Amino acid sequence: MHLTTQGLGFASEVRKTDVQAILDAAEERLSSIPAFDLTLNRPEITPEAIRWEAAPSAPPTEVRSALREAIGTVWSDVPEDDGFAPHVSIAYSNDTGSAAPIQAALDAVDSRPATAHVSSVELILLNRDQHMYQWEHYARLPLA
Repeated sequence: MHLTTQGLGFASEVRKTDVQAILDAAEERLSSIPAFDLTLNRPEITPEAIRWEAAPSAPPTEVRSALREAIGTVWSDVPEDDGFAPHVSIAYSNDTGSAAPIQAALDAVDSRPATAHVSSVELILLNRDQHMYQWEHYARLPLA
């Protein structure tokens, strides 16, 4: 599972020197952001996924802002200037159909909120070549 924060672009289109410069700038900015806990309550169904909304949203939003600032020190245009809603994806939908059976299954589960401790940010190489997200670790940057 992951909490997607900020993308750079297609790996084949991003120069490694730019990636390193962005990592260096991000490491500096992230070093002043303390590690934090996120609470994941009941999963929610969206048109594209089943996901946990992460609370509180302020710490991951602060991390994203620091990453966007770091990218901005290297590139004049920072990608993905869209609404950011921190969440952890559980499953993705790749077809149309009723969400009712999925909602019923989720409603049948009696669970407590989970807490996740976030102490670092990872840069990953993400692909969806086999109709599912797969990634490999590229770099890890610690929080304060």
